[in-house]
Amino acid sequence: MGMKVSLRVPLRHVGDLFTWGDREREQIVQAALVILDKVGMKIHGEHNLQMLERAGGGVNWDDGTVHFGEAEVMATARKLAQDSPAEQHPEPGTCEQPAGFTVGNAGSLWFDWDRWDAVAATRRDLRNLTRWAEGMEMVEGSNQFCLVQEKGLDPVLQLLDAFAIMFQHSTKPVFFYQPTEPIHVKYLKRMQQLQQRRGYSQMIACSEFVNPPLTMGDRAIRTMLARAEAGMEVLGMGAMTTAGMGAPVTRPGFAAMATAEVLGALCVVRRLCPQVALMGSLTGGALDMRTGRVSYQCPWTVLAHYMAVDVFKHVFGARLWYYWGYRDANEPGMQACYEWAQLNLFHRCVDGRGASEIGGLADGNLFSPEQVVLDIAMEGEANQLLSDFEFNREAMGLDMMLEAGHNAEAYLTHQHTLDHFREMLPSSEYWLRGLPAASQHDPHRSQTQRLLDEAHDLCVEARKRGEEVETDQDLADEAWAVVRDMAEELGVSAPAPLVD
Repeated sequence: MGMKVSLRVPLRHVGDLFTWGDREREQIVQAALVILDKVGMKIHGEHNLQMLERAGGGVNWDDGTVHFGEAEVMATARKLAQDSPAEQHPEPGTCEQPAGFTVGNAGSLWFDWDRWDAVAATRRDLRNLTRWAEGMEMVEGSNQFCLVQEKGLDPVLQLLDAFAIMFQHSTKPVFFYQPTEPIHVKYLKRMQQLQQRRGYSQMIACSEFVNPPLTMGDRAIRTMLARAEAGMEVLGMGAMTTAGMGAPVTRPGFAAMATAEVLGALCVVRRLCPQVALMGSLTGGALDMRTGRVSYQCPWTVLAHYMAVDVFKHVFGARLWYYWGYRDANEPGMQACYEWAQLNLFHRCVDGRGASEIGGLADGNLFSPEQVVLDIAMEGEANQLLSDFEFNREAMGLDMMLEAGHNAEAYLTHQHTLDHFREMLPSSEYWLRGLPAASQHDPHRSQTQRLLDEAHDLCVEARKRGEEVETDQDLADEAWAVVRDMAEELGVSAPAPLVD
């Protein structure tokens, strides 16, 4: 008899990331309560303010804000805890290599290897990326890879058009991205029916986001209400709190503003849609004062996020979802790998889940097929690092050690080695290891360049395989019919299907 042994990372099992206590957490909450009472939530659209006033909200018509007192905010926090209770730290488990990954982040651009530049995607680019994913091993499904920015294509229709392109040119699951307009909710429900006929489905994303600081736009409110009217049972609000551009440049200040923005937005949801369950999330950033860019996953921002998460968990008993898939690197390569590996290991240690955005760059604004290859290779080794292994007498190999004595060759040829050597093989053949692997160094060609070239070669081969796969044209025709119906309702021209 034996047992399974896994690496126990102490941080996951302490229960707290910070050394602060209830006194400090309560100070964050009290600051948020003062903000919501004195500053309030800025609401765009007079009709939205009218709805909130009819629902009993404290509207200030002079500056277009709605204010919430402590009693209402705390009641909203209690409902959030009921609907989205805080997670306990998970027990150690097996981190096995997953069967496949879903890739695509709906970035604004994609990274074109041949031009070595971030470019706006055409519909043809989206079709080619879909065919690449179709032939790519370890990719089991695709989100919309990037926005299509093609002349003559209506930007509201773009979401449905992109889904139809992917649905036509793939046999693997393809998923639409978050609705950005009320009309999307209606037509995405029809796309769900097509997904189900292929044997899979997805939930329509339930969250809208606050515009920092403390502002809710008209589009976000209208899309939120459209979800409720469509019968969605959970509505979420997320904060995009940004230190230096809507919040103080200190972690306590960030956590206080994030707490205020999430709770204030959820108070608005609760006023307008009291029948729904609540969910809160946070995807904030920090202004890099040296470059003027916003970083969503630098070490400073990561810890600031966890402060807010910690407050919601310990004060309210509620879960605050935190997205940790972004990285700052803006091209495929070693910086992107470094950031991904660092964040992946940190988040696994804290809560047992690693970085999530496979192939995404530039803080979610860019998608790279070559980076997907790098990320999957890193994911395999991260899982191997934290995986379980057998512990028993046979696995220990005491008999072999006694038989071999001082004979090194005996270990290489022993039956025990033949039985177990596969356990020690790296999960990925991609990374080059040891002095022999590095012996090809050349002043004009680095090991890094070789790794990147190999990633690109794998992408080229994958697309060739994907081109040979036959897809279901009948279901694709139905997807294009949905696009045409939405175009008619919008009063715009429907794009032609990409048939080749």
